[in-house]
Parts: sequence; C-alpha cells; structure tokens
Amino acid sequence: MRVRTACFQPTSQIEQPPAKTTVKLHNPARSGEIALEMTMVIKKTCAAKLAATSILISAMSGPLLAEDAPEMETMLVTAGLQEMPVYEVSSSVTVITAQDIELRQVKYLSDLLRDVPGFAVSQAGGPGTQTQVRVRGAEANQLLVLIDGVRANDPAQSDEFPYQFALAANIERIEIIRGPQSAIWGSDAIAGVINIIRKKNVDSQY
Repeated sequence: MRVRTACFQPTSQIEQPPAKTTVKLHNPARSGEIALEMTMVIKKTCAAKLAATSILISAMSGPLLAEDAPEMETMLVTAGLQEMPVYEVSSSVTVITAQDIELRQVKYLSDLLRDVPGFAVSQAGGPGTQTQVRVRGAEANQLLVLIDGVRANDPAQSDEFPYQFALAANIERIEIIRGPQSAIWGSDAIAGVINIIRKKNVDSQY
C-alpha cells in the first residue's frame, strides 16, 4: 500500500503573478490647456491688483492735488498806484465780485453798499431820489468814488457821487477801502474810496 505524502511549501516561496504596471502617456493637448488656464488666472489676478492700485492712487492723489493747487490772490488796484495783494493793504478792504452782484439781484449800486461794514446809506424817497452814502460818520462828500480809476464825484452836488443814477447791471467788480486815503487820492478820500470796475466786451469796450 502506497502512502502519498503532501509536500507543503512556505508562503514566501510561492510564486506571485507579476503586478500590472500602468504607464501614463503624456498628453500634449491637455498640458497646453492647463498652461493656458494658469496664464489666464495670472493675468486676471494682475489686472485686479492693477485696478485696485489705480483706485487707491486716485483716491489719495485727489485731496493732495486740491491742497497743492495755489489759490488765486485777490489783487487791488485802488489801494496804491499799482496792483497789490489784499493782505498787503493796511486799511479795511471789501471786494464785491460779479458773482456777489449776481446773487444779490439788485438794481442800484446803493443797494450793494448797504451790506458793507461801516457804510450808512440814506435815501430821500423812492428810486431815483437823492441818495447819500456815509462811511464811519464822515460826510457823503468825503467818500471818493472812482469809475475805472476816474474820479466820478459831481462838483455840482457838493462833490458827492449821484448814487441814484448808478445801476448795478454794468458792474464787474467793486473795490472798497475804508479809512483815510488822502495820501494817494487827495482830500476827497478822507473817509475812503470806492472803485467801480465796469464790464467790458470782447473788444475791451465798455
């Protein structure tokens, strides 16, 4: 009688089937798409940063430009023999501009002078009647009125200016200096000087 003997081999010695190796093939088209997508993302990021930087610079530069812009000095031709800035004039000065006249919407020069500090305007009746302007208690004939630098006081009316006939429609600017100005304009300017500057057309004609 034959006895068959089974022969067992250790597990480590059992031959295993070879493992499958997966080989990834290079896809040029897919690589190009990925590179293009990365380029677009970078461009969008740079554009967003540039836009944010431009907005920040604009917001910061606006106030700086406004502060750095030089202000126009108000020049006077009445206070001396030549133009000078207002801050160099020692007397009290009031300047009525064309914008002020437009906002007031008045008809006569005397109505513009009612709001000037130190001025007292008196009128004998309605429009067209005798009107006098006094400065700091002085007489009406002690206030010199100039029209474009030319004396306009009327010797036939006690050397007073006929305010009742002066309209505000043709006035561009009024320079007023309160206080004695006799050293420059003579004895007629003991109380002050009013210089009326009229409007001009393109041909510099009144």
